[in-house]
Amino acid sequence: MRILRNYVLKETAGPFFIALSVFVFILLIGNLIQSSDKIITKGADIIEILKFFACKIPYLLRYALPMSLLTAILLTFGRFSSDNEIIAMRASGFSLYRIIFPLIAIGLILSLFSVMLNDKLIPKSHFVSRKILTRIAVKTPLSVIEEGTFIKFKDHILFVNRVKKNKLRGIKIFQTQEGKIPRIIVAKEGKFIPVKDKNLIKLELKDGNLSEPKEENPNEF
Repeated sequence: MRILRNYVLKETAGPFFIALSVFVFILLIGNLIQSSDKIITKGADIIEILKFFACKIPYLLRYALPMSLLTAILLTFGRFSSDNEIIAMRASGFSLYRIIFPLIAIGLILSLFSVMLNDKLIPKSHFVSRKILTRIAVKTPLSVIEEGTFIKFKDHILFVNRVKKNKLRGIKIFQTQEGKIPRIIVAKEGKFIPVKDKNLIKLELKDGNLSEPKEENPNEF
């Protein structure tokens, strides 16, 4: 029984780790393509980019682990069947349950690991990735700005018509106020200025105006 168990696990381990590497690589490439225009092409630090994608791995393992185990089992037992090894095992007195029992045990272990992964590792890695994105945004603010898209920052909504080098053009800012009509700031152009020794950035606007509704007559500004 021990020889059979070790043999089945050994034959499954190789395809499993190969499939796991392939699935994680494919998923990482997908995230890389998705984030390239936001982070990589905007001049973010390469170390921060690598840390960001490293934090993505626990999240990707949520999908890659079950797919890899299923692929490994299908490949292994497909080979067993083509080489008539399952018939030889059954002829030696081993039931089908005994043959697949090691893989059932591995499946249970991976399921318990997935519980820990979803409960502990993924939330922590997501928190770290958000901190990295914040640092990238402070160092290279344009990495989080997309042309023609509304972006919410707490009680401000920012709209930029065009981004050219390090300058923003066609800026509209809506400052939301609870129970009131938002203030509207319109500027022809602007740029981000990092605040030294602080995790902050300033937005300097040029050729703009601010419109605010009158309290006594909200239809007038």
